[in-house]
Amino acid sequence: MSMTITLIPLAIAMSMSLTSASLSTLIALQGKPLGDLEPLETRYADEALLLRTLREHGMTVQSAGEGEYLVQTDCGRLHYLRKEKNGPFYLQIENVQNMRGLLESIDSLENEYGRNVQKFTYDRVLHSIRHYGLSIEDQAVLEDESIVLRLRV
Repeated sequence: MSMTITLIPLAIAMSMSLTSASLSTLIALQGKPLGDLEPLETRYADEALLLRTLREHGMTVQSAGEGEYLVQTDCGRLHYLRKEKNGPFYLQIENVQNMRGLLESIDSLENEYGRNVQKFTYDRVLHSIRHYGLSIEDQAVLEDESIVLRLRV
């Protein structure tokens, strides 16, 4: 007997790390003078995955306190912080030199974070499969990067 599990790519499921309202705010500000922006809520929830993503993206991350990180880019500074210990990270954008470049950089980070979350989830599913004594009969990666696992039960 076998069972099939489909893991959709979290990059698609999560769509973007910034909330829609936050993204709309940034897009609306392109080409306009920027003052101090309020921190924008992100969907980044896992601190270890956020740090890993930033470092894999070639960025130098400075700790600015518990749950607070600074990243200097050519386009401006990214300031990630948590308002609550287990809450989502917020992104404060400071010293913006190039809004379009900054948005492209944020988009690239979001895609990489989505891939990291997907890999983390996939590894946890594989661990659980082994833990419960199941085995994988077959697996396939579809065009949309969904993963289909057929388990032997």
